[in-house]
Amino acid sequence: MTGAPRRLRANAAQLALLGLLVATAAMVSTAAPRRANAIIDEGLRREVAAAPRSTTDLHLQARGQDAGVDAAARQLDPYLRRQPAPLRAAVTGSWFAASTAARPASAPFVPFNGLLKPPIGLLAQSDAERSATVTAGRWPANRPDRSGRPLVEVAVSEPVATALHLTPGSTVTLTDQGPDHPQVDLTVVGLVTVADGRAAPWDEQPLAVNLPASGTDVGVPVFVLTDRAGLTLAAQTFGGADYTWRYRIDPGRLGADQIEPLAAAVAASRRQPAARGVTVRTSLDTVLLRFGDRLPAA
Repeated sequence: MTGAPRRLRANAAQLALLGLLVATAAMVSTAAPRRANAIIDEGLRREVAAAPRSTTDLHLQARGQDAGVDAAARQLDPYLRRQPAPLRAAVTGSWFAASTAARPASAPFVPFNGLLKPPIGLLAQSDAERSATVTAGRWPANRPDRSGRPLVEVAVSEPVATALHLTPGSTVTLTDQGPDHPQVDLTVVGLVTVADGRAAPWDEQPLAVNLPASGTDVGVPVFVLTDRAGLTLAAQTFGGADYTWRYRIDPGRLGADQIEPLAAAVAASRRQPAARGVTVRTSLDTVLLRFGDRLPAA
C-alpha cells in the first residue's frame, strides 16, 4: 500500500472524530440551556403551588347583585371565555358560589333565644353535593315560591350544628337590620361533613365547614348550605347576594416564558372586567413577577 491511501484513511478518521466532537459540543451547548430552563420552570411551578390556591386562583366577584342565582351560575364558562388567552390556557377547573351576608338568627332555644343572636349567612356552592357527605337527613330541595315569608331548607356542617344545637327539623329566623326588617326562616333538613376543608371549593368557605377559632362568639358569623333556589329566595328578601366565579390556575401549565404574558393578562382582566359590576381578585401576577425578579438577567 502506497503512502497516499494511508494518509487519506488517516485524514478521514480524523475528520470523522472532528465531526463527532463538533456534534457533541453542539449538543452540550444546547442541552445546558434547555436543562437550565427546565429547572427554572420547575421552580416557578413549585412557587405557585406553594402559595395558597385561594389566592393564586382567578376570582371574578360581584357584590350585592339582584340578578338571579341561576343566571349568574350560567356565566361560569362565558366569563372564562372572555379572559385573555394566557389566562384561559392556565385554567383547569372552575366553581361558582353565591352567598348572603350573615344576619342575626333567632329561635326559641339556646343559643338563639338570648339577647345576643348568632349571625348566620347562606351559601350555595357548586360541587357541594359531590364533595360533602350527608350524615343525617338530606340535601336541601327548595322551590322558587315567594308566597308568605320565605322558608329556606338548609344543610349544616356537623361542627356548626353541634355548637349551635341544630338538628334536622330545627328552624331559625334570620332578620335583616334594614328599615322593614325582612325575615327568612331556615329549616335544617340535613347534616354534612367535608372530608378535606382545605381543598377547593371549601378552602374559601371555612365558616361553612368548621367553627372559627373563637367559636360561636357574637359577631363571628357561620354559614349554612342551601341550593340555588333557596339562595334566590333569601336574596330576593334581603335585596341581593354576592357571587364568586373561581377558576383554578394549574401550576403545571406555567413556565418562565409565560411570566410577563400572564401578568399582562391579569392586568388586562382587571382593566376590562367580564361584566359590569364584576371585579378581579388574584395574587397570581404578584407571585409570577416576584419570581421573575429573582431570575438572573439574560
